[in-house]
Amino acid sequence: MSEIQAHATGLASQYIAQVTVKLERNVKEQERISAEIAALQEQLGAFPGYGVVEAFCQASVGRRGCQADSGSAGPPRRPMAI
Repeated sequence: MSEIQAHATGLASQYIAQVTVKLERNVKEQERISAEIAALQEQLGAFPGYGVVEAFCQASVGRRGCQADSGSAGPPRRPMAI
């Protein structure tokens, strides 16, 4: 019986190690993606037609904002020309 328990304990340890590695990879990937999103939002803020793009984004997704941080400071919003 102790041989079975030892084998099960070994498998559990391997599983925990694999899950830990995958979680660490996920955290690194989330950090990379967050940095990329922040850079893209910064580029979007510098875009001359930012207000039009944001209005289009809002209309297309049917919500009030398309920025991750709705309280972030950006260029003044211009009304969308119809």
